[in-house]
Amino acid sequence: MRFKVFASALWIGFCLFALSACVSVEGLYVDPSFTYASIMENNIGVGGVVSVPRDLTAARQSAYANQVRAAIMQKYPGINVMPSGDLTRALSAPDYRRMMRYYRDYGVVQDEYLKTAHRHIKRMRYVAFARIVEDQISHNRTQEDPGPHTRGSVTMTTTLTMKVNMVVYDLNNDRMVWSGAVTESNENNNHYDMNAVYVGRHHRHDVDKQIVASLANTALQEMQERQYHYPSAPAANDLLNGIFSGLLTKFPVPPKQQ
Repeated sequence: MRFKVFASALWIGFCLFALSACVSVEGLYVDPSFTYASIMENNIGVGGVVSVPRDLTAARQSAYANQVRAAIMQKYPGINVMPSGDLTRALSAPDYRRMMRYYRDYGVVQDEYLKTAHRHIKRMRYVAFARIVEDQISHNRTQEDPGPHTRGSVTMTTTLTMKVNMVVYDLNNDRMVWSGAVTESNENNNHYDMNAVYVGRHHRHDVDKQIVASLANTALQEMQERQYHYPSAPAANDLLNGIFSGLLTKFPVPPKQQ
């Protein structure tokens, strides 16, 4: 039983290490004062999430902020991560909206709001904000032509690509202590088998047969084209879960795990 527990812990540790090694965090900055010990002693909260490409509803902002909070809680299970609602109450709803609008437009949080938050929330030293800077849906079609033993196929792909910048502010010292960005994509595929007939190499006396087969294939493919559809885009929530977790892999860890 002890061996099983040890093996499970070892496997979890290996997976976390592999995730950390694979995730590419752009523009990573970590202030020397932002350490595992300081986080565990002083707590961290979520400021909120904004999007540059498109406006987020209040419900969507809240849902994304909760995803950030869940990712931080998974990273640091021993602390109480304060939700974005605490910051809203500390600032007042109008000031919170102004702060987040400025953060969306310029990528920084104004000092006056951080100082107000610090006066009202003594139990939270650090606050994290996330800013979606890319949110793009693209489509692609790939085709495998029929062969002597294959029918051929068409694959219709819809890809969602998102990039998120995250910053962490130290309310005690009124400065940014961590920043980085992660870009990731998810895709959905629709796969179709083609009914076209293979047209290979022919001898000269078979040219007429080749022409007839080619014309038949052209007509058939034009009809099938109307039946090929791109799938819906992947869920943004699922992609953001991976991005937030990827960003958190570069947050401070206990010295023995470094």
